[in-house]
Amino acid sequence: MRNSTKDFVRFLCISLGSLAEIETQLEIAIQLNYTDSIKTGNLRNVNSIQIEMKQLRNLNNSLKNKL
Repeated sequence: MRNSTKDFVRFLCISLGSLAEIETQLEIAIQLNYTDSIKTGNLRNVNSIQIEMKQLRNLNNSLKNKL
């Protein structure tokens, strides 16, 4: 059933995977000197990706507990 909590939890899992992929791609780009940490500073500032991942995980866990 679309638009259900279970379906939303699945999309949250996909979102977590996408964020992890972005984080990896940023690290690779920096290591290969395609960009530098100054240019990617906004994305990496205060570990913003990690903060977003934590928020998604918390929401995901909260919704899973309600299922």
